[in-house]
Amino acid sequence: MITLFSCSSDDNENATIIEYDKVSTVAAGVFKPRDLHPTALTIDGNGNIYVASFESDQIRKVDKNGVVTVLAGSGEYSEIDVNGQGEDAVFTTIADLNTDSKGNIYFSGSHDRALRKITPDGLVTTYLTEAQMGRQAFGFLIDKEDNLYISDATSILKFNPTGQSTILAGKPDAWGHNDGKGEEARFSSAQFMAKDSKGNLYVKENLGAEGIRKITPEGLVTTIKITVKQDGVYVPYVGLENAQGLAIDKNDIIYISTANNNILQITPDGKGKYLLGEGERPTGYKDGVVGEALTSIIGRIAFDKNGDLIMIENRKNGINVRKLSRK
Repeated sequence: MITLFSCSSDDNENATIIEYDKVSTVAAGVFKPRDLHPTALTIDGNGNIYVASFESDQIRKVDKNGVVTVLAGSGEYSEIDVNGQGEDAVFTTIADLNTDSKGNIYFSGSHDRALRKITPDGLVTTYLTEAQMGRQAFGFLIDKEDNLYISDATSILKFNPTGQSTILAGKPDAWGHNDGKGEEARFSSAQFMAKDSKGNLYVKENLGAEGIRKITPEGLVTTIKITVKQDGVYVPYVGLENAQGLAIDKNDIIYISTANNNILQITPDGKGKYLLGEGERPTGYKDGVVGEALTSIIGRIAFDKNGDLIMIENRKNGINVRKLSRK
């Protein structure tokens, strides 16, 4: 079931809001308990889900049937990164995952600050070194046209598929919160990103986050201030710094996973609605209808090709992959 609303955004005058009705488990215990933080998630064009955590030292694949296999990484702690085939490769830390149009997986977070590439059959190579990027990647995104976007806390760098790079917005080592075009804009701690159907980029900041930052293809930066309903009145949302996931659905509606164990659906004018139930949510593990289902420490989020929202969470049994399904 879908409903329509009319809002003040010029880009989305008749945005379609999707409603969700149940939570289910795609795969449980993808990683076993090790006090892991579910920091990395991506989905390829065939619907395969890839999961990692900062400390997992391994990237695992969950297929459409929920079967879990190792894509790459030894799973053993190391202080150096080693390229190689499958489990012969060695990773230090994993901060972010993305996939390109050919099904290759990319990840950041290595001690040497390189961006690495994994082929569908598990061969790990170095894609870009820190020197080639000219900065440390705090977050990155690969879009449907295989453009690469890198956030380095204070600026957003774009590499086109031929490898040419330009600064889309912000300025290296120039901190702040200013909106503006190109280098006039300022970011405090730009990290992970998502992109809508019109080519706009959305950026979630950590320190001092005042809203979701929106960047047009021309580099114009504006801030979407988020509000949530409290006692019948919309008030500013204050939990953005600790939000762990950001995604955009096919109708260009924004979603974030919140620190209070919920998913916030955000309209183009910034109005937020909690999808798993209002207010603070108890932690737990229970599939079922929205309002009764329980989740625990939701990390990154992403949409599958059916428009269902995939979430990774951390529980006592390890990292789970859960799904929030459309009505």
